[in-house]
Amino acid sequence: MDLVEGKYNSLLATIAHEAGVKRGAYLSGQGVKQPTLEGRAFAMFGRTKGRAEESLAKIFSGDNEGHISLRPGAIFDRQGEPVYGFFESVLSCWPFSTLRDTRYGISAHDIAKGMVMGALFDTDCGNIIWENEQIKEAARRYEATLNDNM
Repeated sequence: MDLVEGKYNSLLATIAHEAGVKRGAYLSGQGVKQPTLEGRAFAMFGRTKGRAEESLAKIFSGDNEGHISLRPGAIFDRQGEPVYGFFESVLSCWPFSTLRDTRYGISAHDIAKGMVMGALFDTDCGNIIWENEQIKEAARRYEATLNDNM
């Protein structure tokens, strides 16, 4: 997992940075902890993603640069086959689907909008971490930005 999450993502971010990109964004997950900043996560998923977040943030650590780690909880409205099989199918059914509109769940569409807003339009610098509510707010800013420019 470190090879894919850490090394491959870092290589791509380094290439982008060397080409002039000033901001990065990474789809992480709930329960992740950056070891230096937040301590050790309990699960391997949280530790691996946390190390990846830290290494990516270091790449975009110069003046007027930033890196956003998006840490969504339960993801709804995914396209294609369920990633998590039966569990994801159950979550998509009522009453569980109502979680999407709480702080515990989020739409895949909002994640994509938030990621684009953070990477292309926001100007915050440094190592930034967004959970569901911040991702949803960024998605609304993205929609407003689109509406203002149409």
